[in-house]
Amino acid sequence: MGYKGVFITHFVFLLSFFIGFSILSTPLFSNTNHPDSTIIYYPQTQTDIYDSLLFDFLKEKNALNTEYTNPYGYEFDSVPIFSDSILRYRIEELNALSPFHFIYNEEVRNFIYYFSSKKRGFISRAMARAEFYFPLFEEKLDKYQLPLELKYLAIVESALNPNAKSRAGAVGLWQFMPGTGKMYGLAYNSQLDLRREMYSSTEAACRHFVDLFEIYHDWNLVLAAYNAGPGNVNRAIKKSNNATGYWEIYEFLPKETRGYVPAFIAVNYLMNYSMHHNIFAASNDLEFELQQIDTLGLTEKITFKRLAEITSVSLATIEYLNPQYPKKIIPAKTWQPMTLTLPREGINRFIDHQRNIELLEANAANQQSQNDQ
Repeated sequence: MGYKGVFITHFVFLLSFFIGFSILSTPLFSNTNHPDSTIIYYPQTQTDIYDSLLFDFLKEKNALNTEYTNPYGYEFDSVPIFSDSILRYRIEELNALSPFHFIYNEEVRNFIYYFSSKKRGFISRAMARAEFYFPLFEEKLDKYQLPLELKYLAIVESALNPNAKSRAGAVGLWQFMPGTGKMYGLAYNSQLDLRREMYSSTEAACRHFVDLFEIYHDWNLVLAAYNAGPGNVNRAIKKSNNATGYWEIYEFLPKETRGYVPAFIAVNYLMNYSMHHNIFAASNDLEFELQQIDTLGLTEKITFKRLAEITSVSLATIEYLNPQYPKKIIPAKTWQPMTLTLPREGINRFIDHQRNIELLEANAANQQSQNDQ
């Protein structure tokens, strides 16, 4: 072959190697104007779209174990990373369908990376709880003709935990302070805290959203006022020479509120694009759905322990569905009925038990009347 032949063969081999390597290391879609343009990500092709539709169908039919299956071929513990251009495009897609002003900037990007990497479990647990709470939220938001995106605010506020309590004293799914809660009919005392009750607190949150929108006529400012209070938002507006946009008054808002709207945008994004980030709902510790529970008005005091005995519903379930009673006692009175929330079978057992008691009391009264005669 000779020296020249060997040299040419080696040269062709090395050239092929470097060309192949450069192809593998080039992003599938890149934008050299972005600092992240060298990050490799997985684009959504037509095949991906069809696969995701099939995935959703199988998930609805409970025919797929989502814990280990991903239509994009990710490993179980992989954390996909996407470029700025892709994230911006997806945020723009959400914005096009929303009355909110969703934008993509450094603050939003940081929260997306934070939730999709360090707080993946947070999103996963929120997705599981959303299956229970979101039907209620959507019903109430629709009643008040409010944006359905507001359901995601409860994730930012409480991670959908009715017992969540902030350092400042805000409580419940929607994190009402005592004063604001009472303005919207959420009673608060040592035996009852309606800020923790899902129906009453969601109704109150919707009314609060309506009131704030009538003041600001801008949904991002509504979010800022919900978090910091109208006083802080009004002061920020004055300091910014009466600017009317959230990002225009951003630097004058309290530090926590400056992260509030970006976090809300990031949660909206991840709840809509969770599958792309290899995030799925955690195992739900609730054995029922919202449609399987019911409420009943009580007029007599009763303990959770006694309810468990009567209804055969676990104490843990009673506590979870009735977090507004911190003493684990429903302090109902004839003139002050209280709400009991249980799986429908438990409600039916309680009603049967009450009927049996009434029947026994009626028979005893008749027997006593006959004896008196």
